[in-house]
Amino acid sequence: MIAQHGIHRDNFDVPPVRYIAIETCLKEVGYWASKTGTSIVMPRIGCGLAGGRWSMIENIIEATLSDVDVYVYDFEDVTSENYVKPNI
Repeated sequence: MIAQHGIHRDNFDVPPVRYIAIETCLKEVGYWASKTGTSIVMPRIGCGLAGGRWSMIENIIEATLSDVDVYVYDFEDVTSENYVKPNI
C-alpha cells in the first residue's frame, strides 16, 4: 500500500499522507479479507512519517473494514529490552 508522498518534516505545510489512497487500498484489503475470512492486523498506519491524524485514519478503517476483524497495534522500539514481538 502506497498512501503518502514523501516523508513528514517540520517544514511541510501539508503532511505527506494521502487519505484517499489509504481509503482506496483498505477497501481492496477489506474485500479480500472478507472473501477469504481472514482478519487484518496493522500498526497505526499513516501516523508516523506520513504525518496523518489517527482520528481521520481510524474513521477510514471503520468505514472500509467493517465486515472483518481488525487489530491495530502500536509499534514499540524493537531495540528496547521491553519489546515483546506480537504473536501473529
